[in-house]
Amino acid sequence: MTNRFCKTVLVILAFFVAPNLVAKEVWHMANGNTTHKYVLDNGLEVFITENKRAPLVSVYHWVKVGSLHERKGITGISHLFEHMMFRPVTKGGKNFFDLIQPLGASANANTRYMATVYTTTVPKENLAALLSIESQRFQNLMVSKDLLDIERKAVWSEYSTKFDTSPVIDIWGKVYESAFDSHPYEWTIIGYREDLNKINAKDANDYFRSFYNPSNTALFISGDLDAARVLSIVKKYYRDWQPGQKAMLPEPYKKKTKMIIAQGRVKSAGKQVLAGFRLIEEKKHALEYYVLNHILFGSSNSLATKRLQVKKRLVSSVSDFNYDYDSGMMKVFMIGLDSNWRKLIPQIIQLKSDFKNMSDAEFAAYKREFKYGFQEGILSNTSYNSSLALAWGKYENPNMFFNFTEKIEKVTKNDLEKVLEIFYKQDNFILVRAKN
Repeated sequence: MTNRFCKTVLVILAFFVAPNLVAKEVWHMANGNTTHKYVLDNGLEVFITENKRAPLVSVYHWVKVGSLHERKGITGISHLFEHMMFRPVTKGGKNFFDLIQPLGASANANTRYMATVYTTTVPKENLAALLSIESQRFQNLMVSKDLLDIERKAVWSEYSTKFDTSPVIDIWGKVYESAFDSHPYEWTIIGYREDLNKINAKDANDYFRSFYNPSNTALFISGDLDAARVLSIVKKYYRDWQPGQKAMLPEPYKKKTKMIIAQGRVKSAGKQVLAGFRLIEEKKHALEYYVLNHILFGSSNSLATKRLQVKKRLVSSVSDFNYDYDSGMMKVFMIGLDSNWRKLIPQIIQLKSDFKNMSDAEFAAYKREFKYGFQEGILSNTSYNSSLALAWGKYENPNMFFNFTEKIEKVTKNDLEKVLEIFYKQDNFILVRAKN
């Protein structure tokens, strides 16, 4: 392996070295980072990265349960429960933010279609104290009616401040609703309004007991650390966490459709348009989709930019949309210049031919740009942790992260053309325009 940035050495040591430790993998990175993977006896996967340049420690809990694991009647429970995870573990206790503030820590979280992700940063000397607090909420949270009602009101406010007022967020939800009729992708991550008031404390506690367990979770810790010492802390606080039910993703969407055109609900003075294609066999073609997204929509000089903005002058801006965060679709966001938005449709479809007709030199340039952008992106300690968590959680393959640049080098134009033929079709195309 000869990549300049990311010479990755994978060492698999399959042995038992201590109680609660099943196996270990180590990746030595050319940038000086070393990532250790451990698996506790309860199934919890733990990735500890020694990054000696990091001033703060980044901690990620990736839980493989999101809106795709919901059903009608309790849609939005994943997002509502994300809110509850910052509430007191037991009645009368302090909330999560009050507990971590004295540690100099900050925290956030987000719900996705396939996961709920909790992120924290903390000075390294306070990592043990933070993990003690984190482990309590992941193992022992008890939802009460009173606190659930408070967070329910917070979610209602998200409807009024985002989904009812932002044209972009509105068409984001509408494009999934239009593309995935009668499938869990159909509802937004925040869920249906009528379901929000139906969810009760029992639903939330059942959801927590069912899905928040080591069988669905991985812990990622990155910073100026000693892996062995951090592992001993993790074992102390997480070894008694009981494994449980694995969250199962729904069957892929299989309905045959024609081109779908829809309009958003929120009135806009602009001409925002969100268009996209459903991704077929997303995990199987993960790398190809990543590179295609960059070439078609993501690059500042993407094929869409060249055609729609520079050549045809139909839009004032064009970009990819939420590719890492979302799943199920590859999307392009545009702000139109021409009032006739229908002119965009044949031009977006034409990008497939633009790809096939590009020169080898252009293709190589896009790959270089993509590779160097990835390498630059993970120089940040938090971004490194985030990208590793994404590879594990969304694609169930941490090696995708460690071998990413080498794999990019091996991707051929012919590889991508084959994948284009699978998904880049008119009967798989969805366009939603903001209401004017």
